Amino acid sequence: MEWPDEVKGLLEAFPGEVSLAVEVLPEGGGPGARLSHRAEEAYPAASLIKLPVLLAALEAAERGELPLEQEVAVGGEATGGAGVVEHFHPGTRLTLGDLLLCMTAVSDNAATNHVLDLVGFEAVNALSSRLGLKDTLLRRRMMDAAARAAGRENTTTAADMHRLLRQLVRPELVSPRVAAHARRLLALQQLKLGFGTFLPEERVAHKTGDLAGLFHDAGLVDPEGPVTVVYAFLSRGVENLGEASVAAGRVGQAVAAWAASLAGEGRGR
Repeated sequence: MEWPDEVKGLLEAFPGEVSLAVEVLPEGGGPGARLSHRAEEAYPAASLIKLPVLLAALEAAERGELPLEQEVAVGGEATGGAGVVEHFHPGTRLTLGDLLLCMTAVSDNAATNHVLDLVGFEAVNALSSRLGLKDTLLRRRMMDAAARAAGRENTTTAADMHRLLRQLVRPELVSPRVAAHARRLLALQQLKLGFGTFLPEERVAHKTGDLAGLFHDAGLVDPEGPVTVVYAFLSRGVENLGEASVAAGRVGQAVAAWAASLAGEGRGR
């Protein structure tokens, strides 16, 4: 199977390098359709690294090791980047569940670092290994400029993000309960741009990420069915993140139309 001409043209016209992995999954466990474009190329992960952090934390909660009700003192961290937790009054108490919501819905970097303090790097990287995310590695905390300067960068690929997100639709290596909780949090995303820019916002559950010259978005279109699109869109060499986000949205719009056509063909058989 090849990319539809419209998607192919949009990828060729993208203002930078782009990697894309897409899978269309019908409900009921039937076979889907999968396409990829340079999906094995490694990128700095930016905030997509928060996806394996999320799953590692939810699994620890499910095992009873880290109750979601466990409280942490936050505020005044001066982390930088996205989020609001660092601006809270020092000593404000948030639960682990609160931190996961902030980490996911507003990509909060201070919240993520608190989660990492609780979960640990080893647990996140062990989860990535177990899920077969061969190029996804957590090497530093959020907004750690010294670590980045020393070459300790968090990395991932579109293929890896697809593998992780597929577990949220057809869980095999994570529990259905963890998968459902993760889908709910991703559906609360407040940073709406990217792959779903031109789709109704209630159809998309996702996580974006950006750094200078990078724009990523990975998630699910119609996560509760009847046909779910699993996607991972990674890009670099982009001069304008707004332009990259809009271009990603055009790709998402075309992919959603392609998925709908496949679903229509399936119903017509």
